[in-house]
Amino acid sequence: MRRKLLDPVILANISKLSLKVKSPAKGVLTGIHKSVYYGSSIEFSEHKEYNQGDEIKFIDWKIFAKSDKYYVKKFEDETNLKCYILLDRSASMKYSGPEFLLPRGAGQSVAEPEAESEAEKGKKESVSKFDYAARLAATLSYILLNQQDSVGLVTFNDHISKYIPPRSNMAHLHVILDELTTVKEEGNTDLPHVLNELAEKIKGRGLIIIISDLLDEDAEVLRNLKLFKTRKHDVILFHLLHSDEVNLPFDRLTFFHELESEGKELADPQLIREEYMLQIEEFVNKFKVNSRENEIDYYFLDTDDPMEKVIIRFLFRRKRF
Repeated sequence: MRRKLLDPVILANISKLSLKVKSPAKGVLTGIHKSVYYGSSIEFSEHKEYNQGDEIKFIDWKIFAKSDKYYVKKFEDETNLKCYILLDRSASMKYSGPEFLLPRGAGQSVAEPEAESEAEKGKKESVSKFDYAARLAATLSYILLNQQDSVGLVTFNDHISKYIPPRSNMAHLHVILDELTTVKEEGNTDLPHVLNELAEKIKGRGLIIIISDLLDEDAEVLRNLKLFKTRKHDVILFHLLHSDEVNLPFDRLTFFHELESEGKELADPQLIREEYMLQIEEFVNKFKVNSRENEIDYYFLDTDDPMEKVIIRFLFRRKRF
């Protein structure tokens, strides 16, 4: 299972890419990110008037020659950042495809499923949302640790199930992978509550990566994400749905089962498809538009998206920061 989480081909193809952070990061190690602390690196951010006690070696003599006043350089230190990857482990994340189908021509009564076609068998074996999300979390963890940044993992449903504090050594990857291979998808989602819990644990600025289907109270989720932005965190939102949820590909009478409750509905997908697609589009656009307005980096994914292309596209998009 652990081998499936990290694809050696993908890791080789992204080995020269890095994940950049938008906001200045607080930290102590040398890294690739700008720090809010001032140190003695090569680049300086601004000048300030000399005060008694300032280092004489940082006086800018060119400014003195022009103005006859003493100014010292305030340098930008380069540092690592702390990243927190939030992974949704609620019951809705275990969806991997249809399990029960009524035979063609069946009425309202439930009957034994007919023999499946090869296409249907392949569909049943498709990756679940959680498996896809776990692979994404593992790959992002590897990238961050490889560039000497600190990364932690938070798995959640209606509360924080597991909190693995950020560490920067590559051996920490095994701790993250162990959690990703043993965690179970269960329970309801309450991302707003989880974000409030996490806010109490985080000290200083950091990178917050959320991987979820976001099947929750969207207004509350967006309000809490905005709170993280006001605290100067860099927030990345991976909105992940199964390809079935995006396309509603079913063509016969189907039971739709709510995985986070006992609710079931029997419906003809061909009759509801048009309205369903409009609802999905509205659902996705709400997060997309609000994320853009609040400077949250939003990525919509479905489980048919090739992982390598998703990672490379993501890293290249982040290069401009």
